[in-house]
Amino acid sequence: MSTKDINWDRRFSDRMVSNKKKAAALTNDLNENTDILGDLPFQWEMIKWAISSAFTPKTHNVNDGDLAEDDYNKENLYSILYNTYYNIGEVPSRSGPYRFTFNTWGFYLENSVIHPDDPQLMGKTAYSQHIVHDSVNKHIMKHPNPVIIELGCGTGAGANLIAKYMLPRCKYFALDMQKAAIETAKRLHSNDNIQFVHGNAQNVPIKSGVADIVIINETHMAEFENISEEDAKVFNEVKRLLKPGGLFCWGNVIPDSNWNSCSNYLKQIGMKKLEEHDYTDGAIKARVLDAERVNLYCDAIYNYLAVSYIPIIGPEFRKYTEILLKNFYRHPGTKLFNDMILRRDTCKHMVFKKRKNKEKKKK
Repeated sequence: MSTKDINWDRRFSDRMVSNKKKAAALTNDLNENTDILGDLPFQWEMIKWAISSAFTPKTHNVNDGDLAEDDYNKENLYSILYNTYYNIGEVPSRSGPYRFTFNTWGFYLENSVIHPDDPQLMGKTAYSQHIVHDSVNKHIMKHPNPVIIELGCGTGAGANLIAKYMLPRCKYFALDMQKAAIETAKRLHSNDNIQFVHGNAQNVPIKSGVADIVIINETHMAEFENISEEDAKVFNEVKRLLKPGGLFCWGNVIPDSNWNSCSNYLKQIGMKKLEEHDYTDGAIKARVLDAERVNLYCDAIYNYLAVSYIPIIGPEFRKYTEILLKNFYRHPGTKLFNDMILRRDTCKHMVFKKRKNKEKKKK
């Protein structure tokens, strides 16, 4: 190889690094503190992202959407998703038009309390199941006006389901780090017994010992083999927020080995596991049954986005982003769906109890 070729390769490599930094800078305009942008500003952000992406090397697998954690910023991704939910309005489904609000995978359950024709059956089933677990149901019977805190509430659809329809006598605090999510929640699910809070689950702006129940449902945490500093802070906040004897209801899809490491950490900080339910088979079935709805939703997104109609850039933008979006939803054929099939990732619900002082002394 000649010196001229080496210099050209270096210039090309430097240009690719520069383009990747520019792309990151553009998407960093959308983060957890971003307000709902409105239609035109959001459309412009997506056009900028598409143009920058056209000159950026793709770091994900174009066949299954696999993307390393270091190659994306989840705060950016969530901000884009929540702005999309807010601006796109109603979308079609086999059961009729609906507003996409459940940013959750969920699972299929034969005896779900949710109507089978509900377009968002799977996500609503996941949320409702937290309340019908035996230990939770008994706890609510003892505390008929429970204070519930949800960490990572998204657009507030789960909070609305529980506080408005399942436990209308509860006081529900729903927190999310994404300002766009909280704004959407307030717009769609305002209710007297729900308070939506913009904040970080590692440092919750609510006083200690007030919650009868804390819920975390399908948030981006516990995704690595060992407990991260971020995970530990969230679990410590859960314990701080709970009253003695209060319950922590946690549902997620994470690497199977992580459930044990998380359970052990929670035990170390004074939490006792009461229930564990494996819904992996139902989560797989849900993704298959939900495939048509997800495809229709993706079509609605790209029909809405102006960037889709720009020659060359538009089709490439859809090809690049749709597989990432579907992998995020664990759509059939994606890396995250296959991880469930192989049971590398499992979908579970667990219920933990904050030990009372007497229980700690006995132990």
